[in-house]
Amino acid sequence: PPFREDPYAVPCASCHQAASVHNDTCEDCSARDAFGAKSPTGKDASTPELISLERLSAHCGQQLELAKDLGTLARLPLDRTKRNHLATIYADGNSVGQLFASVSDTTAAIALSGAIEEAIQEAGDRALAELVPLSEPGTMPGIVTVLAADDALITVPAAFGWTFALTLTKTFNERMLNDDRVTRAMEFGGHRPTLSAGIAFTHVKSPIEVAIQTADAAMRQAKRTKPGESAIGWADLTHPGDPSSLCALTWLTDNIAVVESISGMPASQRASWERDIVSGRETHVPERDILAFLRREVRRLSSIDLALDGLTLDDILKLISMSRWCPAKEATRPRSSEEAS
Repeated sequence: PPFREDPYAVPCASCHQAASVHNDTCEDCSARDAFGAKSPTGKDASTPELISLERLSAHCGQQLELAKDLGTLARLPLDRTKRNHLATIYADGNSVGQLFASVSDTTAAIALSGAIEEAIQEAGDRALAELVPLSEPGTMPGIVTVLAADDALITVPAAFGWTFALTLTKTFNERMLNDDRVTRAMEFGGHRPTLSAGIAFTHVKSPIEVAIQTADAAMRQAKRTKPGESAIGWADLTHPGDPSSLCALTWLTDNIAVVESISGMPASQRASWERDIVSGRETHVPERDILAFLRREVRRLSSIDLALDGLTLDDILKLISMSRWCPAKEATRPRSSEEAS
């Protein structure tokens, strides 16, 4: 029987949502841990999560603890809204295999491997560090399954999904751009590596394996659609009927201020705009007329700072989808010492 229907079942030590069947974990968490065990973890720690915990604690100057379960993780944001959802991020390098295949010098290949390993670890550390001041104190704001080579698989509170994915990809790309070991490897041919990612937004009670598969599929679709280019795909499983989507990292960087502005609107207003766009298209209203209507709406809502110039309706739908899980600007303010006490 399901865990909640069987009073004799032992709860999973990781998620506390299902019955323990493998040692002290459920089917889903056991599959997640098995996936992570395939990743290099170093000699002095048993899991990628413990390595990240040690590095992040040193980076932040405080001893952090692991979240005791997924529910605790989901409740970490200081922003008290949307505390029952998670974002699982799956990232993978672009052009890495091609570049290694072109390098004929063993020393250069070893140096390249070190550069990529260091880049993904720094990117993961920095992305997690961005979340620490936005979270309840004392707990690492992520569950790290893989963080090695050119791969990352990490789960964070849903409200942190976009912040984490942006910092992760941008940091990795910057390291690849500025590392002399990468530049040396490129003398043999190939392209400079970048990072693409997929994000799955799910309810905390959803199977973690579904989140991993969805994030993986979103990442692969982003890589197929924009080959060699840093891109982010996402799927919101908390919003039935919402299609998966993707965008180039450069496009998202250019429009992140629009996402933040839309996220400050009431959810009912965002939903109304989505319905207006969809119904307008279904009744064959010209796109320019729908855009003109939305601009009038922006002027009517004079309390928001929002510019829609240069955006298509598809762009606006993507930005509205992103805004569901982008915290309001006031929620990104770190907690003061008075508030913490």
